[in-house]
Amino acid sequence: MIIWIILFFIGLIVAGNIYDARRDDRTYTDTIVDARAPERASSDKILQVADIAEGRMHRPTGGTITVLTDPAVTRYMDSDTRRNLDWLRRDGKDLKIEVKL
Repeated sequence: MIIWIILFFIGLIVAGNIYDARRDDRTYTDTIVDARAPERASSDKILQVADIAEGRMHRPTGGTITVLTDPAVTRYMDSDTRRNLDWLRRDGKDLKIEVKL
């Protein structure tokens, strides 16, 4: 009996993770992400789009994501965010992600 309960909960966890992965990509269907403000929120948005882009490398779905950035703001971003932004600028078109400066 306990084994069935454990298997039931494992099934719920797996189904929940699949649903979350699909829902995350559906939230960004033909979306504009404004990352022009000089604050931490802009960096978080860029890192979130980079995570979605990485997921699209393995499961190409979803609509176009347009990321709006400002060159003056990129100076204040940490190196990890700048690296992700450069990667999105360079390889994003294949994943239906466009970066506009």
